[in-house]
Amino acid sequence: KRAKKTTDIDRTLGLTFGLQLRMIGGNSADKVSAILDKYPTCHALNQAYEGCWCEEQEKRLLADLRFGTSNRTLGVSQSEKIRNFFRLKDYASHEAGPEVC
Repeated sequence: KRAKKTTDIDRTLGLTFGLQLRMIGGNSADKVSAILDKYPTCHALNQAYEGCWCEEQEKRLLADLRFGTSNRTLGVSQSEKIRNFFRLKDYASHEAGPEVC
């Protein structure tokens, strides 16, 4: 019974994370799906950002992620938008973050 409850919580977190990703301009359903396949929750993505040694690496973390039937990459610009949304204390003013490479 406990495993089902954990699975339900994980599914809910993934859906919430997917909705947050969709709020970021330029993110299509295909892009969000590709991100969720690799990072099923916001916590998983933030752990990956924590593993980066500098801001530039964080900005490029999702750049090579492939999505959709065309197998295109997400790109540096979109990767940076997503990084800023989840990592900056004040998203609008772009303050904070790790050291610059």
